Amino acid sequence: MIESPREPASTPSLSVRGFHLNFESYQRMRVDEAVRLMEVAASVRMNVLLVEYGPRFPFESHPYLRAANALTVADVERLLAEAARLGLEVIPLQQSIAHLEYVLRHEQHAGLRERAGRDNLLCPTHPDVMPLVKSLVQEVMSRHPKATRFHLGGDEARKVGQCSRCEPRRRQLSVGGIYGGHMGDLARMVLDNGRRPIIWDDTPCAFPDALDYLPRETIINYWDYIVVADPTPVLIPRMAHIDGAPRVVHDWRWMLPGRRKAVSEVQRDVMKNYSHAARLPGALGKRYLAEFGKYLGYAFPRWVRALPYLEYYQDRGFDVITSPTAMGNGDMVDGRPNIARLEANITTHAKRCKENGRALGMITTAWYNMPPELLVDRITLSGRSTW
Repeated sequence: MIESPREPASTPSLSVRGFHLNFESYQRMRVDEAVRLMEVAASVRMNVLLVEYGPRFPFESHPYLRAANALTVADVERLLAEAARLGLEVIPLQQSIAHLEYVLRHEQHAGLRERAGRDNLLCPTHPDVMPLVKSLVQEVMSRHPKATRFHLGGDEARKVGQCSRCEPRRRQLSVGGIYGGHMGDLARMVLDNGRRPIIWDDTPCAFPDALDYLPRETIINYWDYIVVADPTPVLIPRMAHIDGAPRVVHDWRWMLPGRRKAVSEVQRDVMKNYSHAARLPGALGKRYLAEFGKYLGYAFPRWVRALPYLEYYQDRGFDVITSPTAMGNGDMVDGRPNIARLEANITTHAKRCKENGRALGMITTAWYNMPPELLVDRITLSGRSTW
């Protein structure tokens, strides 16, 4: 007997099914091109749009921050109208500590840099930083009056707390305390404005005490662009990396003859290009294992549970959205994106979120200045994987 095709599910598996509309990275992307991507997303029943503007936002309070190709107010209003038409919830993103080169490159803000000569990170203890960041957040927020969630960014801020101004606070509070205090204050401001804050997870993962400073209404946005299977031989041990371990690791026994036959070609590719062999669990250290060890899965160290920090953040009292990438890590094959790895990354995230049962959902990110049309297939896959 031949089975009939299974009917599509009548209800979604995940409540958040989104993608990242990144005007800052996709510098050539116009609003009409963005709308076409939004229509693709809506056609596969996605419902969330994470919008990152960077210097392409039409800042009026700080007009010197606007890029030459900044959107206009009318462009933003059109984007929001089209999102409403398509049933897409817009979550605006304004970076608040790192990735603010377009702010810190201006001489008038040079004193706000965490590291002299580097314009990628704000000093969170400088008295002028919080008023500046809050003004940027407030302006972006005011252009999105119907948004119920607001993303504060906060990724790749692991060098925070290094300047002489931060040193006394670092001795008193720790790096996690400095970062968590800064992001916690901003999260409470977002809550006071009737929205739920969201932050990227990588810095709190490196300094877990930062989580103690965040209101529990904060949503943790857990990104991992390396994982391509569950279980996986590869682990991103952010806290252990701070303590001297490699940034991405796999157990050294995978280097023995014949062992890699147990993994797929795309997994072997990840191990070759991104991961370092290490003597696990010893290389991770007692501090890391005490914090995260029970989340790594029963087959560790040979195998690691995909997205092991998902349950960790939930156990700490936070809701979680995970993020794979449709374009990230600069992974190219013959001048084209490494489609096999990107698609495996997306489907692994979706599978884990569904199995977890408590994840709010998944938002697929996009980075680097590529033609927006390259996102269509991965947006489609993201929508189909999360329903």
